[in-house]
Amino acid sequence: MPIDGIFLSHITSELAAELPGARLDKINQPDSSELRLQFRTQNGGRKTLLLSARPGSARIHFTETKRDNPDVPPMLCMLARKLLAGARVLSVTQPGAERMTDIALSCYDDFGDPCVRHIIFELAGRIPNVVLTDGELRITDCLRRVNIEDRASNRPMLPGLLYRPPEPPAGKYDISAAPPELIAGRGRGLEKSASDFLLDSFFGLSPLAARELALEFGDAPLSSFSEEQLRAASESIFSRLHASPVPTALTDGKGKITAFSFTEIAQYVDLCQAHSFESCSALLDFCYSAPSADAALSSAVSELSKPVKTAMARLERKLALQRTELSATLERERFREKGDILNAFLSEIPRGASSVTLPDLYSAEGGDVEIALDPKLSPQHNAQKYYAEYRRLKSAKSHLEGLIRSGEQELEYLSGVLYQISAADAKTLPVLKSELAEDGILKNARNTDKKKSKALSPKEFRISNGMTVLCGRTARQNEELTFRVASKNDWWFHVKNAPGSHCILLCGGKEPSDRAYEEAAAIAAANSSVAGAGHIAVDYTMVRYLKKLPGGKPGMVIYDKYYTLYTD
Repeated sequence: MPIDGIFLSHITSELAAELPGARLDKINQPDSSELRLQFRTQNGGRKTLLLSARPGSARIHFTETKRDNPDVPPMLCMLARKLLAGARVLSVTQPGAERMTDIALSCYDDFGDPCVRHIIFELAGRIPNVVLTDGELRITDCLRRVNIEDRASNRPMLPGLLYRPPEPPAGKYDISAAPPELIAGRGRGLEKSASDFLLDSFFGLSPLAARELALEFGDAPLSSFSEEQLRAASESIFSRLHASPVPTALTDGKGKITAFSFTEIAQYVDLCQAHSFESCSALLDFCYSAPSADAALSSAVSELSKPVKTAMARLERKLALQRTELSATLERERFREKGDILNAFLSEIPRGASSVTLPDLYSAEGGDVEIALDPKLSPQHNAQKYYAEYRRLKSAKSHLEGLIRSGEQELEYLSGVLYQISAADAKTLPVLKSELAEDGILKNARNTDKKKSKALSPKEFRISNGMTVLCGRTARQNEELTFRVASKNDWWFHVKNAPGSHCILLCGGKEPSDRAYEEAAAIAAANSSVAGAGHIAVDYTMVRYLKKLPGGKPGMVIYDKYYTLYTD
């Protein structure tokens, strides 16, 4: 459901009616694809302008929705605040039916002199974008930078370059500036339908809008129309294009949005339910509020998952090398044996030899063994060299086993973090981000406010006998629940051999029923990485039997007295 040029022209008209003279009070950037600008209008009201460059839901409009902002604003947001805070809107314009909107603002430069800056929103091209420029349209920065080497784009977007607007499609006319006689003249005698003609000859219309404008003319080719009919058709299309918008959205039987446009949509007859709105902004708020929140959360989850997956991949490579080195240490006894053989036959070893064949004292079958020598060393020193290699490998074995054990614990911890990120909501993600920054997984990240971690409450479930089950949302909350909140006689549940939440069955001094154990185990299974797999094993034990893993990460425990329940 793309926003076409005509739809954008109606949104631009809404902005142009409200914003000129308005003061820019606040600038926020909830994520890497979205800017929110809060204006105080001349009549004293407040308007929040959303500029989203997220592929699939790119748009610009006034919004009533709220978004949580990061504790540390992104660099573009801080730059925009520095340059534009307190600026006043001069104009809001759109070049024809091109899919871009230019907001010109009056502000002050670093020397306190008045200047003009622009916020340019682009839907045109391969990548939606929001571009900040100075008065000469030199790029200050943008949401999505496009390098000069990017062959898929002929318009690089980098600070310091002059902004070049997108080129209009070759061979097509601007539909917003096309008079009726041009529409009629270009369509005369063509063997194509009116909707296909509009799409092939003009830019600024989506296929949905073209079909709606040409609906009354059906699929008949334009060559079948008389001059009078063609002229009437052109007048009808022209008048609907320039009429006041009737923002309309269609939903199917399940309430899912299937289409929207700046005009009434009659082509689907009774297949969908039509919803009319007072403005195009209200329409887009309706169409994108819930999906946009989902997309924003999905984007944040993906962004936070990347460094964890990178750390896991690096750790897996490191563990593979360490295991290879450990397997090499299994041959250490042979080095000691060769040292013993050399010592037993020192008198028979010629000096300067590069190898020697001697009886194998450690072979059950007997026979000889060839031993490589360093010709620069004496027979005694060659024997000592084999003993030294034996001692090195013996020491390396102990060291490597410790490194591998530590690496496997780290990998288990990261797997749990990855699950927690995938299951997180908008309130949990900032806390997880703070924990990853503390653990050094997020490089160059500032530590967020630790008060948020305390304010984040665990998941709480009330089961059939009136008891409560608490589930941790993060590794540190898991540890807090297990070792600070739970009493020694409460019961701890966790899915077996897989990442998941620590679930605490609060007993209050009572003995849980069999049903309580089953429901608590089902909750632990549902709050794990294997949820929905069927026949899930869940370990449970009293909290008194849990111990923190020595040297382990937060939330990592060991236990030896436990039971296992299987839940579907």
